[in-house]
Amino acid sequence: MPDEPVLDLPTVSALVRLRMLAEDARRRAEDTSEAGRHLALIALDGACEYALWLAARTTGVTFKNDRPTLNDMYSAVKERHLIEMVGSQPT
Repeated sequence: MPDEPVLDLPTVSALVRLRMLAEDARRRAEDTSEAGRHLALIALDGACEYALWLAARTTGVTFKNDRPTLNDMYSAVKERHLIEMVGSQPT
């Protein structure tokens, strides 16, 4: 059996936090009131943004500024994974 990659403590903590954020969003989605749906949407947005940040951090993506926008994170992670799939820099 091949050795499984070992995650460092900050990554494990980040994964646990992401799971908590996603579970909170799921729980909030059960509230069918207008306010409940709004809070669920905000919670889900936060979980998605955190997931993008975590994907960027664990794959070595760097950003031009300290506070990248959601679009910056998405584009950088997408580009990084395209590079890994193709094996070279995009043209």
